[in-house]
Amino acid sequence: MRAIKIFLLILLSLFIIFLLSVSIIGASLQTLLYPSVYEESFQKNNIYSQLNNLAGPNNQFFIVIPNNDPQLLFNSLLNNFLSYLRGNSDQLNLTVEIDQTALRQFFENSAANFTVCAPGQEPFTGEEINCRPATQNSSEFIDEVLERKKLPFFDQKYLNLATIYDPQGNLNKFVYFIKIYKYILYGSLLLTIIFIFFIYLLNKDIKKSFRWYFVDFIVAGGISLSIAFILGKLLDSQLRSIDVILVDIVADIANNILYKINFYSIIIILLGIVFLGLSFIHPNKEKDAKKT
Repeated sequence: MRAIKIFLLILLSLFIIFLLSVSIIGASLQTLLYPSVYEESFQKNNIYSQLNNLAGPNNQFFIVIPNNDPQLLFNSLLNNFLSYLRGNSDQLNLTVEIDQTALRQFFENSAANFTVCAPGQEPFTGEEINCRPATQNSSEFIDEVLERKKLPFFDQKYLNLATIYDPQGNLNKFVYFIKIYKYILYGSLLLTIIFIFFIYLLNKDIKKSFRWYFVDFIVAGGISLSIAFILGKLLDSQLRSIDVILVDIVADIANNILYKINFYSIIIILLGIVFLGLSFIHPNKEKDAKKT
């Protein structure tokens, strides 16, 4: 009977160690679903200063910049995007105001560069443009191209970029996987609490249970710290030879996640030490019973 009890305690401890490690890493990954980690990295790598060329006469994306502040627009779109991924929004809202005059001028200038169709040559193959019909000027040609491609640039003043870059709603798959990830995270935390309670039920002694918790929490925290250390070394070795601004951003975000893993791991280890201390402070029922 005692052997079965020890086996069950060890099994429960292994589950707790695994679930705590999953919870630590899962909680750290939640950083990716909130804008602060991206905004800090963009600020550090001067991305916002490079966005300034979107404002005023150098605007190459034909988007009206609110208050001439590209950072404000960029952060708003980022917040809406991440809110959608977290499941806080039912629809992806990436609405911007189109500078229709500048965009129209750009299209017409581009259309003027197309070769004029030879006699008998078809201007289109499906949606592919072969040439510009000799009977159409640039403006008429652009109208036909936009109609064929079903691009509503000039039908409305505001445009939801999601309808352009994700017309099929493929991001719904990511939202679904993120929901599963959250279920795993919260399920791990719930199961950890349940298994901690089961250890107490098997021991029927809070002092002994505290010492089991101490071992479980110390091991789980140590494993998570080791994982963060190994991932940090691998990341450093992979990115060291690459000198691209995007790599710097990825490195910043990854380091932020690794910092969170280390932070939560240390919290778990400290809780384990607290359990050990409580095991010495808490009165021993068996000794108290003998004294009486």
